[in-house]
Amino acid sequence: MSENSLPLAALVLAISALDAWSVVVNPRLSEREIDQIRDHCGARLLYYTVEVSDLAAAHARRHEAREVEIGPLGTLALSPLNEATLAEVVEEDGARQVAALLYTSGTTGNPKGVMLSHRNILFNASISRTLRKPTPEDIIYGVLPMSHIVGFSIILAGTLIGGSAVHIVPKYEPAALVNAVRDRGISLMFGVPTTYQRLLEYKATAGLNACPADACAAFTSPVRRWI
Repeated sequence: MSENSLPLAALVLAISALDAWSVVVNPRLSEREIDQIRDHCGARLLYYTVEVSDLAAAHARRHEAREVEIGPLGTLALSPLNEATLAEVVEEDGARQVAALLYTSGTTGNPKGVMLSHRNILFNASISRTLRKPTPEDIIYGVLPMSHIVGFSIILAGTLIGGSAVHIVPKYEPAALVNAVRDRGISLMFGVPTTYQRLLEYKATAGLNACPADACAAFTSPVRRWI
């Protein structure tokens, strides 16, 4: 249970290496939605990135999780073990092994878990690399949630495949994006329509329509592609 963060990325890769299934859940979901996903997937253990997200910390307290230090990942909270969980079968062919169980939004009903194999994830990532052609010189603004397929397979896995760097951001703030483009050399950005609408609104309300060179760097920046 985490917003985008380095500990979340490390946990996903570590869980994958153990042939376990990761289920990334955004702590901004309601208590009912989170508990529904937890119960539906039968999670054996929950990790909460309490130093990254106040919301994750609140859910950790609600679930009576205990805090532990995990090296460079910092302080995480761990739930009690679900002893009733039955282990999933590990595929002989690693490509067929389930890497992640991602849940749909549940807009038209209860969230549905989608089983994605390692091959599924790498296929998505490879197609994205072919279409968008990231290079090791690129820095990608990683703001789309890793609890959804684009954030998980294209931004996380796709960035690793392409040899690019990703600037991981827990939540979207237009002012922070402007600063990151200006100061950190962001060159690729994935977003939804609201992302760009809020960016244009920020430009107007921050008085950047005149676009002086320093204040408006993000809008005349070397970002080579907005996706």
